[in-house]
This record gives sequence, C-alpha cells and structure tokens, in this order.
Amino acid sequence: MDRVSELLVKVRKVVTYFHKSPQAAEVLREIQSQLHLPNHKLIHDVCTRWNSSVDMLERFWEQQPALLNAMLSRRIRRGEGLAATAVNEDDMRLIQEIIKLMSPVKVATTLLSEEKSPTISMIAPIQAKLHKHFSEDNTDMPIIAEMKRRFRQDFFDRYVELQELLNSASALDPRFKDLTFLDDVDSRDLIFMKITAEVVKMNEKEQRLTGSDLCQAETECVPAPPGMAACERLT
Repeated sequence: MDRVSELLVKVRKVVTYFHKSPQAAEVLREIQSQLHLPNHKLIHDVCTRWNSSVDMLERFWEQQPALLNAMLSRRIRRGEGLAATAVNEDDMRLIQEIIKLMSPVKVATTLLSEEKSPTISMIAPIQAKLHKHFSEDNTDMPIIAEMKRRFRQDFFDRYVELQELLNSASALDPRFKDLTFLDDVDSRDLIFMKITAEVVKMNEKEQRLTGSDLCQAETECVPAPPGMAACERLT
C-alpha cells in the first residue's frame, strides 16, 4: 500500500499549504467563485477520525479544477506552487478510484456509528454488501485490486468464528429476516432450521421448569393428614 500512502502524503501537503497560506486560500476562493464550485475549504485528515482520509480525498477531488488553476496562479509564489503540483494526472485517477472503492465503507461505518441503538443484526448484511463490493474486476488498477483483496481477507478473518451468530441475529431482525443478503438458499434454510431447533429446545426447557414448579406447588398445598396438627402442637 506504499502507493496509497505516498498519495495521501502528497494530498496532505497541498491541503496544508492552502490552510497555512492566506494568499493561496484567497486565490482558491476566488477561483471557486469563478468556476461556480462550492466555497468549501479543503479537509485535512486526522488519524483518530474514521473516514477522514476519504473525506480529504473527496473534497480534494471536488475542488480539483479550482486547485489546478490556483496552483498555476502568479499570485502564488512559484516555489510553493511547484511543490503543490506534485499531484499529477495518475494521482488524480487513483484518488477517483479510491473514493469509489471506499465510499461504501464510509457509508457503513457512518451508519453504525450514528445508529442510536446499533444492533448485531446489522453487521452480516453490511458485511455481505461490502464483500460483493470488494470483488475484483478486470478493469481494476493493480493497487485497487490489491486493496480489494486485503479487505476481503480482513473481513473473512475477522468474523469467521462469529458468522453463524451474526446471520442468526439478522434472521431475527424484521428488517433482514428474509436473509436476502445471502446468495445461497440452502444457507438461509440451515439458519432458520437451527433457530427453530433452538426455540424448540428453549420451549421444552421452559415446560420442564414450569412442570417442576407446579409439582413443588402442589406438594406444598397438600393438606396435612388428620391429627397431624395436633401432634405438632404436642411437640
């Protein structure tokens, strides 16, 4: 992933430059207005914030026309401008591909983090959707194909021991009870069979406990034999 790391370093340098230079920031705002682009500031990623690198790349891509024109402006000192132009066409193409790759991950993490009452039942459907999203395509750039491969492997290793639990939780959630996120119909049937068997087992256990309590109650309510109360008083 060195190529991606190098790209992020380049973008951070450009963002930092426009954040620290009032003159460059002013030029960027003017060009944004001329090109009818949103008057948005560039975003600098933060290692402690989820998705912040994707946010940075998305904003960079949005402002690409304004940035290119601003960096060529004579009002920006030539040395600084040349340093900023280190982001080339290949970099911009990679930025676009990374955004396309990571946007669903951003949506998923945002959904889970903003959900007022996040539940385990949401994980399997999201996992399945992302797994499909990370399927390799013949048109993928080599670095994108490698990123997809690593993501798929990470998902497999992370949830392999919990997969049955996650699928069962989704089956019990009205939103996902049809398990349409699972392509294999036999897998769906197996999950429902296991849930049904577990419910039957729980009912049988409850009935045994109820029967035991009933027997105990009946024993406690059996009237004492005649004369027993008198004998107890004598003792």
